[in-house]
Amino acid sequence: MTEQGAAMGAGTEAGMDADAGRDAGVGATGADRDAGRGDHEAAEGRGPDAPTLRGVVPIPVTTFGPDGSLDTDGLRSQVEFCLDHGADGILYPGVVSEFYTLTDQERRHAVETVVESAGDRVPVAVGVTGASTESAVEFARHAAGLEVAAVMTMVPYVQHFFGPSAQFVGEHTRRVADVGVPVIMQNARVGFPLGAQALAEVVAAVPGVRYVKEESNPPTHGISAVVKALGDAIEGVFGGIGGVYLVNELERGAIGTMPSPAFVDRVVGAYRTWAAQGPDAAQEDIDSMGSLFTREVLYNVAFHKEVLRRRGVIRHTTVRIASPSLDQVDHADLERMMRRAGL
Repeated sequence: MTEQGAAMGAGTEAGMDADAGRDAGVGATGADRDAGRGDHEAAEGRGPDAPTLRGVVPIPVTTFGPDGSLDTDGLRSQVEFCLDHGADGILYPGVVSEFYTLTDQERRHAVETVVESAGDRVPVAVGVTGASTESAVEFARHAAGLEVAAVMTMVPYVQHFFGPSAQFVGEHTRRVADVGVPVIMQNARVGFPLGAQALAEVVAAVPGVRYVKEESNPPTHGISAVVKALGDAIEGVFGGIGGVYLVNELERGAIGTMPSPAFVDRVVGAYRTWAAQGPDAAQEDIDSMGSLFTREVLYNVAFHKEVLRRRGVIRHTTVRIASPSLDQVDHADLERMMRRAGL
């Protein structure tokens, strides 16, 4: 059977099991958040004891002042915004955080700011992907010193141009896991995505891998395949892509999603609705954001920052990457869409 066929078959099985997962409390958040936090604190994985991650775990954008300098106030306010709206955890930095534009000193300072801001209110994970395995290991050691719940890594993005082997991916992941913090393996196109069976081989060889964030193409089918291939060998699989495909991913067996903070309240709401009422009601929540999600795909980081500014979360929308900027028509369009969405 082709890998695509396996993914489709896995999707059918995941869909059949979705109702059972909801009944068992797999997606329970919302009113049970405090109780859930207690469950997080009591959970154990392989490696050091750490809170279990699941649910909506947003990834803050990195805020910069008008002069391009790091704006830690913007990071703190995003953490508060996320927690005020029921986020189940925080992960920083990720791709949307422009981590590849930060100096090592800036990155460590930003990570410390986020971890300190969240405190012990929710589990915090730290992205440690770097330009080399050596830098990822150093970032993981720094994160370990902050006693975080997990670290997330993908293959060094520079290696993407050299076609790394699955063996290289496994060795990179093993070295990060050897630091002793539970690992989230980010299987994304910007790194070097592996098929489900290759991922399963890495997980079997590196027991420190406790989660997968699946963002290969298409991520929906990828989640089905990874859930089927890994089973209970890991804690679970997360989706990404801003939560756009949240309901589809949950029905395939994902345990949560990692969006930006821009619409965290709506994504949390849809996740809770899925847990309480099922996919039809949850999809209505997601569909209400459809127009905004389409612009998110177009403008990416600049869009996230502008939405956060309009929502009073951050003051500055400066970006360091070559992201498309919003023009006058885009701003008028965004104002209309946010008004219609009640934001």
